[in-house]
Amino acid sequence: MLNECPHCFTDVLMKSDGTCPACLRDASNVSDQDLYMTKASLRHGTESPPNICAICGDATQRMGQFRRVAPQFTPSGLSIFGIARFLDRLSGKTAQEISLKVPECEACVSDGKRLRVHHLDFENAVATFIVHNRFKDALKSTR
Repeated sequence: MLNECPHCFTDVLMKSDGTCPACLRDASNVSDQDLYMTKASLRHGTESPPNICAICGDATQRMGQFRRVAPQFTPSGLSIFGIARFLDRLSGKTAQEISLKVPECEACVSDGKRLRVHHLDFENAVATFIVHNRFKDALKSTR
């Protein structure tokens, strides 16, 4: 059975000695971890997530904008002439991006706390973040 590692938040089958195969830390030793954090995924274009700060779990009306664009790799010989870019545009292919609104309370923003990105899946336009449990619970109830 897969379990979420409390250290790296990866879903893994723990080793027989209780360590996570992804980060090699003891999953039973959570003394240095914030047990209120977990991971949650949001789709590109999410406009109305729950009004719960994703970082601390407090109620908020403030929404931050998250946006990432996938790096575009082209062979160096083709990029000189712009052939690759031209062919991409001709075929309708554009830069892949993930853009969405994420609730962040004023206290977290002023304290410099940032939303942690766990994984970006540009192919499916999904961003997975490390969030507070209250945010994830509220997100589940809105779906």
